[in-house]
Parts: sequence; C-alpha cells; structure tokens
Amino acid sequence: MHSFLRSRPRRRAFSLVELLVALGIVCFALVPLLGLVPVGLASFRHAMNLNAQALIFQALSSESSLLDYSVATNSASAFSQSFPRFYDGTGARLTATRAGAVFEVSLNRVAFAAPGGTASAANAQKLGFSLTNLSGKEKTQIYSVVVVNNGN
Repeated sequence: MHSFLRSRPRRRAFSLVELLVALGIVCFALVPLLGLVPVGLASFRHAMNLNAQALIFQALSSESSLLDYSVATNSASAFSQSFPRFYDGTGARLTATRAGAVFEVSLNRVAFAAPGGTASAANAQKLGFSLTNLSGKEKTQIYSVVVVNNGN
C-alpha cells in the first residue's frame, strides 16, 4: 500500500517554465493594447477641442441673434470692439487677457448676397467668426451668422 502512494507524486505548484510561458503570453497580448493608448488620447483631445469649438460657436450664435441690426453693422459698436476674444480649452470665455487661452476668435464682416437676389447688404449683414486654435495643431474654423434688418 505504501508503494502505491509513493508512485503518484502530487504537484502543488506551477513550475518556473510554466510561469514564464504564461507571463510571455500575457505580455505578448498587452503590447498591442498599450500601443493603442496614444491613439486613444489623441482622439480624446480632438473630441474635446471639437466640443469646446461647438460651445464657443453656440455662444457666439446666440449672442449674434440677439443683436440689433444697427449694432451688427457698426464696426465701432461695443460688440465689434470686444474682438478678438479668447477662450480656454473648455470653451469658457476669458477676460481681456490672452494668458491661458487655447482659442482665439476674431470677427469679420462679410458681404452678404442671398440666393436669388432676395436680400442684399441693405437689409442683412453676415458676420464671420474665425476661430483659431492657438496650439497651432488644427486649422482655423470659420462660422457665419446672418443678422437681418427687420425694420425696427
């Protein structure tokens, strides 16, 4: 009976070779995943910039839609004199300082001509907003808003 118990050795742990093979397989699987981290971070940064730009353009659009036509056409108005404007990375407007700014917005008045000639510069003004990413990694985005003279 003793010979039967001794003939079957009991394994209680993994051998060093088995552990090294398992560790090699895990490392081989993790290397491609770690290579995707910089791509994911770049995509995240780009998405954050697009979100901030959308917030900036939304704020400019709502502010422009509330403008009186005489203010929109007057280059000496307080609205026109508030440009260039600076924004941080979240799309929040900064005070008159450029420190910490990620985006700069400038105002350009553009000649307006409606399709079919139904409107002209006499009763509509096109405001062009140029948004520049100060990091220089992305192109300048241009957004236009038309302010209409409704006769008031």
